Amino acid sequence: DTYPNPLAFIKMKLTKYEIEVFNLMLSDKFSNEELNSILNSPITGYDFTGAGYFLELTNDILPKDRKTISVPTLFGQADNFEVGFLIFIENSKLILECHSWGEENPPETIREKTIAIKIIELDNKES
Repeated sequence: DTYPNPLAFIKMKLTKYEIEVFNLMLSDKFSNEELNSILNSPITGYDFTGAGYFLELTNDILPKDRKTISVPTLFGQADNFEVGFLIFIENSKLILECHSWGEENPPETIREKTIAIKIIELDNKES
């Protein structure tokens, strides 16, 4: 059992900042009940890219049709790196992309870090 387990993500739980990101980005698209269900979905994939990561959740209540959610624009700040977030939904799977947003790439231990989430108001919104 000394080999790295390729299925190690099945024991993973969402971090505090990931839950915050989901709440902020999904609350106007799903009911509270659905959102709770999504937050309790099994994590079915995880891939650290070097500049961030992709985390996959699977839940039957998620739509089959592809959706990309990039609003609100969220900025995550840790001690020595900054990240942004995107959500992709397709085939009852949700993929959270957490990507580097600054000089420094996040470390592989990014999910163990405390990340403060802020909403960025972009000025170029149509009013």
